[in-house]
Amino acid sequence: MKGKTAIKKLGVIGAGSIASHHLRAAQENGFVLDSICARDNSENSKRLGQEFRFRHICSTFEELLINPLDAYLVLSNTESQVPIARRLLEKKKPILIEKPVSTNPYLIQELDLEDKFKQVAVGYNRRNLSSIHSLRSYLSRLPMTYFTLSISELSTISSPDTQQIAKTVLENTVHVLDLAFFLFGKPDYWKITGIDFENRIFARTLNFFYGGIHRGTILITIGTPDNWSMQVYSPGHRFVLSPLESFVHYNQVGVRQITPRRPNKVYVPLGTSTWKPANKDMKFKAGFYRQMEDFYKFVTTQERPDTLASLSEAFFASTIAQQILQKI
Repeated sequence: MKGKTAIKKLGVIGAGSIASHHLRAAQENGFVLDSICARDNSENSKRLGQEFRFRHICSTFEELLINPLDAYLVLSNTESQVPIARRLLEKKKPILIEKPVSTNPYLIQELDLEDKFKQVAVGYNRRNLSSIHSLRSYLSRLPMTYFTLSISELSTISSPDTQQIAKTVLENTVHVLDLAFFLFGKPDYWKITGIDFENRIFARTLNFFYGGIHRGTILITIGTPDNWSMQVYSPGHRFVLSPLESFVHYNQVGVRQITPRRPNKVYVPLGTSTWKPANKDMKFKAGFYRQMEDFYKFVTTQERPDTLASLSEAFFASTIAQQILQKI
């Protein structure tokens, strides 16, 4: 809470498993945890309200709306986020909504049109990973030639059903789609190819074109033992985030010479070893501290840092996710 002087009262709607991570980060960044609610008479909201010493533990959403607050954090289930946000817009205060806002991109678009004063920010917290900030710093100084992203979903389930796949793509895969657009910009156009689940495999390849040139590829697989990862190529440089929370910068290649026991030369990429994850990414769930720090800035200055996604950006990621699910 160093340097945090303005008292900002936060209202929280939702008390699911991820809520405690948000609340710890909010407290650390100077928010006063004022009011919390979830479903009517929610036991989870009572438990979190007591644990984090909220001033008001509200039995209903209507009860929370009565309290004078400076900002709102929406952590409810996806289906309820748009109706809740519409009510909160009447308060004309900053709102942070946990991604993806809706699985229907057109509901996100409608909410964006209703958000006349651009009060809403969307919590795609992976924009705030210390590894992503390091990569972005390099990309601001180097020409990006090509990127690849691997998105493996439901990796512990060998035969997920179509409903599981749709829910995961629309609510979770959008996280990494948003990250690609955050780092590399929206493509001018894209092509999607793949294999459908009826063949017991669901895979999609997305090829992104910038300025008429193919600059990036995203591979999405379902039910394969892998993790999210990214590689970015620039002349003389390769950046690897595998998983996304880690960061390696390769800028040389070493050669292991032929020996009597090894008849072939071996070429080994050499990386810098100076990078370490931010302390806040170790103490808090990765990206959450910095996301809440940026939200606090938004609340106090009314200027939204670009690490907080806009509704139009959430709409774009959701639109691509819907296209991924279409039969190939």
